[in-house]
Amino acid sequence: MAAILPSSYKEGTVSVANGSTAVTGTNTFWGNPNGEGNPILPGDWFGLHKGYAIRIASIEGNGALTLANPWPGPSQTDAAYEVMLQSDNARMATSTRLLLQQLMNGNIAAFTGLDGEPDTVPYFVGPGAMGLLTRQDLTQGVNYDVQVDTLADRAAYDLQVPGYAVFVSDVGDGRAAIYSKVTAASGDWSDPAYITGPRGLNWKGAWSGATAYAKDDAVSYNNASWIALVDNTNAAPMAGAIWGLLAARGATGAIGVNPRGAYENATAYAVTDSVLYNGSTWIAIAATTGNAPPNLPTTSNTWWQLLAQKGVDGTGTGDVVGPIGAVDGNVPVFDTATGKKLKDGFPVTAYMKTLLDDTDAGAARATLAGFGVVRQTVFTASGTFTPHADMIYCIIDCYGAGGGGGGAALTTSNTINGAGGGGAGAKSRKIASKADIGASQAVSIGAAGTAGSSAPGDGGNGGTSSVGTLCTAPGGSGGKAAGAGSSGLGGAGGVAGTGDLSLPGCPGVTGFRSGTTLTIVYMRQGGDAADSVGFGGPLLLGAAGAPAVGYSAGGSGGSDYSGGGTKAGGVGANGLVVITQFCAR
Repeated sequence: MAAILPSSYKEGTVSVANGSTAVTGTNTFWGNPNGEGNPILPGDWFGLHKGYAIRIASIEGNGALTLANPWPGPSQTDAAYEVMLQSDNARMATSTRLLLQQLMNGNIAAFTGLDGEPDTVPYFVGPGAMGLLTRQDLTQGVNYDVQVDTLADRAAYDLQVPGYAVFVSDVGDGRAAIYSKVTAASGDWSDPAYITGPRGLNWKGAWSGATAYAKDDAVSYNNASWIALVDNTNAAPMAGAIWGLLAARGATGAIGVNPRGAYENATAYAVTDSVLYNGSTWIAIAATTGNAPPNLPTTSNTWWQLLAQKGVDGTGTGDVVGPIGAVDGNVPVFDTATGKKLKDGFPVTAYMKTLLDDTDAGAARATLAGFGVVRQTVFTASGTFTPHADMIYCIIDCYGAGGGGGGAALTTSNTINGAGGGGAGAKSRKIASKADIGASQAVSIGAAGTAGSSAPGDGGNGGTSSVGTLCTAPGGSGGKAAGAGSSGLGGAGGVAGTGDLSLPGCPGVTGFRSGTTLTIVYMRQGGDAADSVGFGGPLLLGAAGAPAVGYSAGGSGGSDYSGGGTKAGGVGANGLVVITQFCAR
């Protein structure tokens, strides 16, 4: 029974716009552009579902085709469609017609019209026209009738017949070319057929302002290469009309090996530094300080990679031979009784290893926590304390400022009064290590207590002296004012501060008073400072208070004598900080 072939194709849905030739399909499976095995082909008719028959011009793929004419029907989106397939006879007729058109383009007729000759090859000389090329033409490369050196020499052949060829060795820019007569007219030459490329550059080395450069000379300048565009002298290369950049400087390469000599435990090493260690050369693969390369046969650790291994020890006599590697800090011992061979011995303590590594007496004292030099710094004004590099520990002594003496009021005739003296500042002591101090500490000096006014007024309190928060010493209190026929109380000494040891300051003395002028007493009234760094101001009956002497002491109070007038108190003394450093060297 004969098979009935389909006459139409309608799988999937299509979208097409009115007036467009582009048709897109969904689940259509139209095939591929080369047409092999396609269910539909160019020449089939699209649009039967709308009563049209528009010839298909091409198949672009499974879901795309192009119509030969714009779609005249309404636009549709993902709608049903139908393609009418051509009959096999129609397809055969179309294919035969195309083949005949291709055979009648003249190429076959041109080929059959050639007279075949030995050692010749056919070639196209134009559309539908062919000629023969001899083997000599193929092997010789170019044909010409005469060769001349320059373009000016060609003029001798200006009257030659058409087709006459002249080979010019240098047409003026260093290139060679062939010129052919186009007609018999004088000088009617063809355009040049160049045989060689343009003249290359002429390397001249490093640029010099004293050298005259010609066009196409090339130089190096500032790590780049340049070519002269015109003749020039003393024109430094830069992009412009005179020079052109040939090659710019490349990116900076990786850093190479940096030899640092023998490994030192205290030296800071950077990546690519190389050192000599136990006879082998090592390269740093990470920045490090105090981390030695490993011992062979280990070839790397976190910080080092083996670069060149130590060679084999010689076999001669008379020299002591050690092991290939050892543990850092171990004590070597003799191997056998020959006295010529050593082996890795026993370890020493970390403390002893550090001591053995010390390079001088100062470093050894630092390891032993022993000092060799005492340095003292006295602060009378606020500032910053920076420890000496070799400091092991220090003693900090802080003295608070002294209080001011009180003022005295006017007394009646034949009477004496006296205001209170200012108290001395406290003293604090701190023994601090280098770690306690750190890089530096702020030093603050307490300000002296102000003198009590003759109004009368109380004396001012002294300020606190300190070194950071390690050691503080508060100041003394100001003395109290004295009224007519009375005495002012002495100011309290500074209270205990912070530190390993803290002492309160000496209080000021209460002012003197008397109902008669027959008794006159002279004494020190302001509080004296600790360690005799300052002394309190003396009480001067009938006079203004005296200032403290030195540091940390209190000023004395004022005193009126028999209605002589109001008297101000004496000013206290500023604080003090003394730091004594005990250094290894």
